[in-house]
Amino acid sequence: MTTEDVADDGDALTIRLGDPPSLLPAPVAELVRAHLAEQPRLARVSSRSTAWLFPGRQPGHPMDPTSLLDPLSAAGPQ
Repeated sequence: MTTEDVADDGDALTIRLGDPPSLLPAPVAELVRAHLAEQPRLARVSSRSTAWLFPGRQPGHPMDPTSLLDPLSAAGPQ
């Protein structure tokens, strides 16, 4: 999934998981907006920016899904 799969019109944030895009609920949308705002800070050793929504440790590669397990488990149910 890339940042091109996310559309933000200021009010609603959608993510393309299929067709049509899915509207994200406000709490999740705010988390995604914050994550996207941090992306420039997440630049890796490579000088090129990445289009991955969740960039991996290797430049140009997405994050391994298992790498998301620990932070998601730590967050727990809200």
